[in-house]
Amino acid sequence: MSALSGSLDHFMPVQVLRLLQAAGCTGRLEISRRDEHADLYVIDGRSGFALTNAVHVRVGDVLVDGGDIHPEAMDLVVALQRDQPRVPIGRMLIDNGVVGRERLREAVLEVQRRIVCSVLLWQEGRFTFHAGERANDEDILLDLDLDRLIVEALRFRARAGLDEPTERAA
Repeated sequence: MSALSGSLDHFMPVQVLRLLQAAGCTGRLEISRRDEHADLYVIDGRSGFALTNAVHVRVGDVLVDGGDIHPEAMDLVVALQRDQPRVPIGRMLIDNGVVGRERLREAVLEVQRRIVCSVLLWQEGRFTFHAGERANDEDILLDLDLDRLIVEALRFRARAGLDEPTERAA
C-alpha cells in the first residue's frame, strides 16, 4: 500500500521530495511519465539511490569519459557480464584491478546524481511513494542534499536550453 500518490500536474517531484525530506521518510518514490520510469529511494528524507529505464549515462560511460578505462576494455567487460549476469560490472572492474573501489563509487554517484537531477523537474506523469521500501544492500547509496540537486537540475535545464521552470519548481 502506498502512503502518498498523485499527479505531477499538481506536484512536481522536487515538491514531493521536499515533503519526504521534511517528514524524514524512508521508502521508494516511484515516478513515471509516458514510457519513462524512475525509482528514487529516500532514507530519512535524503536521496538514497535512483534507478531509471530512461536513456542516461552509465557507470562505464563515466569511467571511459574520465580516462579510467579504454572504451574497448569496457566493451569487453560488458560482454563478459552477459555470461555472468548476476555479477555487477562494478564488481568485475574492482576484482580485476581495472578501477579502485573509491573511483567506482564516484562514478556510480555521478550516474545517480544525473538520474535524480533529470527527474526533479518533470511536470507531467504520476508518482507513488512506497513507505519503508529500501534499495538493495549492494547499491551504493547517495547522500546528496536536495537543495544542491535542485540547483544542479536547474543549471542542467538552462545549459540544455529547455524551457524555463514554472513557478511550481520554486
